[in-house]
Amino acid sequence: MKIFALIVFLIFSCNHAFAHSCATFSQLNDKDYNEKLNEVDKIFYGEVISVSETENKIYLVKFKVIRAWKGIESKEISAKFSNPCGISLIVGEKRMIYGYDLKTENIIDVNCCNFGLFDDERMKREYGEGKIVEVAEPKPETEGFFVWVWRKITSVFS
Repeated sequence: MKIFALIVFLIFSCNHAFAHSCATFSQLNDKDYNEKLNEVDKIFYGEVISVSETENKIYLVKFKVIRAWKGIESKEISAKFSNPCGISLIVGEKRMIYGYDLKTENIIDVNCCNFGLFDDERMKREYGEGKIVEVAEPKPETEGFFVWVWRKITSVFS
């Protein structure tokens, strides 16, 4: 009976642990959360320019930096993206990126868990609204024929 009670106790006292499960810092208090943010080397919002697979589920992703909060000096940055979660990055897609410098390479390391690890609004409270790096160029307006004619007519009378 003692063995049965011990087995039941062990079963109900265990927590589930998965081989790959992502943590989140959303439940941390502000002090601990800011310490985790300070460990991150690069924080930016960028657009995916290119994606190429280098190894098994490891991709080299090139981003155009739109807005930067921490550690960004250039308009483009490359990231080594390990993807055991099956998240796909599509060219043209825009994402918030939290990355870590790789000492041996001139790229940053981004894990699929980084996408849900931090809360963007809490990060902005700590670092502000960020610096605009790449401004989207406005497309030239094309005017229709009738708009052009109307401008010509009104310019004659003014």
